[in-house]
Amino acid sequence: MIEGVTFGRSKPIEEVTLADILRHPIWMWALDEETLEGQDETWTKPITSTTDVGEEIVHFYPSLAFKVLGTGLYGFGDYNHADRLVQGFLVRQNGQQVDLHDIVGLNFPVILEAIPTILGEPGVRFRLEATDVFAHRID
Repeated sequence: MIEGVTFGRSKPIEEVTLADILRHPIWMWALDEETLEGQDETWTKPITSTTDVGEEIVHFYPSLAFKVLGTGLYGFGDYNHADRLVQGFLVRQNGQQVDLHDIVGLNFPVILEAIPTILGEPGVRFRLEATDVFAHRID
């Protein structure tokens, strides 16, 4: 799919666990596999060859693992490098995937910190307001 990048086994998004995203913090939608028996556009697969969103990956809209600073929450969302934002936030809470906006008692704005490095830069942060669907990169 991407030259020089190794992928793990794909699975439906709802089966991706917290342990999965912490072990492999970069995921890609398995669109090249959606015609396979039993799979569809909701399947995703981990990148197993790197924990850096490098030049070979950054323009393919990868899903990144992040931590929600000041909470015990971890999740992932789709990264758009050109627009410097993350969208489609899912967090793992009590073994379930939950939209970040649906977490009761979460005080906005929240800061999301990318677990993988992005173009070699560690700790890239994004700010999400309560009414936003995009978390914008903080410089």
